[in-house]
Amino acid sequence: MIYHITTLKQWQTALEEGVYAPETFATDGFVHCSTDKQVLDVATRLYSHEKEILLLMIDEKLTAPEIVYENLEGGKEKYPHIYGKLNLEAVVNSAFMHKDQHGKFIFPTFTSNSVRTW
Repeated sequence: MIYHITTLKQWQTALEEGVYAPETFATDGFVHCSTDKQVLDVATRLYSHEKEILLLMIDEKLTAPEIVYENLEGGKEKYPHIYGKLNLEAVVNSAFMHKDQHGKFIFPTFTSNSVRTW
C-alpha cells in the first residue's frame, strides 16, 4: 500500500469527477505519494498548518497509471509518484489524520468504512 495526503474538499471533487488529481497535478504531472513510513514526515513538513487532513490508502496493484519510486529533489529516500490521474478503485480506504496534544499528526487507524461512501 501507498498513501496520499489530501483534503476532504479535494476528495469530494474526485468523487464527483470519477478520478482524483490534486491541485498540483497540472504543474507536477503526477500524484505525490508516500509509504507508511514516510507519511508522518510528509504531513509534518507540508501540512503542519492544517488541523485535519485526509489520508488515502492506495493499493498499488489496482492503480491504473504507472507508479515510479524516485526522489526528484536529490535526496536519498525514494517516494512513490503516480504518473496519471488516480482511478478511484485504487483507493481502498481513507481516514482523517488528527494531531496529538503536542500538535503532531498521528498515523490513523483505518477501519472498514471508506470515505468514498460520503
